Amino acid sequence: MNAMKIKEVKISNYKSLHNVNISGFNDINMFFGYNNSGKSNFLKLLELIFKSKGFRQEVTYTENRIRTSEMLEEEKTNFFEGEIYNVPFIFTNNRFDGEIEFSVRFSITVNKTPNIAKLKKDYLKGTTHNEIPFVIFGKIISIDKFDTAKIELTKVLLNKEPIFSLSSKEEKNYFEKLKGAHQLTKTNLDEILAIFNDSVLLIDCNRILQKESIKKDSLKYEGILTSQTFKNWLFELYLDANKYSSFLDYVKFLKNFDIPAGVDRDLIDNKESLPFSKGEIGFAEFRGELDLMLNNKIGRYPLSSYGTGVQQILFILAKIFSSKSKIILIEELELNLSPKYQAQLINTLRNLITSGKINQVFFTTHSRYFDFRNDFGLYHIKINDKGLTTISSVKPSTPIFKGYFKY
Repeated sequence: MNAMKIKEVKISNYKSLHNVNISGFNDINMFFGYNNSGKSNFLKLLELIFKSKGFRQEVTYTENRIRTSEMLEEEKTNFFEGEIYNVPFIFTNNRFDGEIEFSVRFSITVNKTPNIAKLKKDYLKGTTHNEIPFVIFGKIISIDKFDTAKIELTKVLLNKEPIFSLSSKEEKNYFEKLKGAHQLTKTNLDEILAIFNDSVLLIDCNRILQKESIKKDSLKYEGILTSQTFKNWLFELYLDANKYSSFLDYVKFLKNFDIPAGVDRDLIDNKESLPFSKGEIGFAEFRGELDLMLNNKIGRYPLSSYGTGVQQILFILAKIFSSKSKIILIEELELNLSPKYQAQLINTLRNLITSGKINQVFFTTHSRYFDFRNDFGLYHIKINDKGLTTISSVKPSTPIFKGYFKY
């Protein structure tokens, strides 16, 4: 697991982000602005860049004199090579003939993780850096002028030294490794960059848990966790003897959402009605529907008897628990949470950073509660009359919502 943190992002021609440069990120970063101003675009851009890509192959065959074409299952590749599917309207003003260009400056902290230790040994001999800086430059190009594109890297810097570039003639150049090492190859570069595959997790605003029936073929949910499959995902962990330890680990992980002593009395009293600290989750079937059974001080009740805020927290923590991603992106963090529970979720995320489970958080919000926070990075997102977004940092001492929202 890498210790990655994003430092700077530059982007052009992506949706409303026509020409944006943002830097100075903290461990936790908040983006605020009116609806439809481009907040989600920034989060989805980071996910688009760092998620694993793929390749599909079209196969044509004839059966009963009927000629048929179909696409084979996608073959996964690294984040920096391959095709991107189901991404319509990602170019500014829907101009398919242009290119999305991006650069991301980030770093990883040197630790004992084998792939990072090997990176330092092979590529940074003789250095005493605690952080290894990277910059990747790339472009995204439309393939079918609708919903398929491809990604290419154009340059990579490691410790401020170029190790790869794509020439104007599309020739790939692999430079010498840093001092004292042998010639760099495509295999070497792939090995370095593969460390960052799927290093970003987007938790979008589709977090309302749905009614679910018990799926007899529950293995189809393996690796798939959405608000529509959450109950079956957890039920599978519980049923499968090989995964039961993961079920117990998730129940234990929920205890990260704990209300500490020293907060106001009302919140302490409310804690008694919450199921997180009890460490007990069961299942039941009601008229063909699967539900979780959760214990609190009063008794054992189905999840449907708890508020949507409890469901939000269960789902967000499940997504973080089940992912190896170190950078977490959350749309509308306040969704169905009161201000005090928004604060507690932020505190939980900060504790997960301290423990090393995650490294960095980016979230969007409309919540006025955060007018009173000054302990993380603040970014104001606006959109002009031409549909183009600007993002600017805000000093923590600034009352960010004063005059912004009118109640």
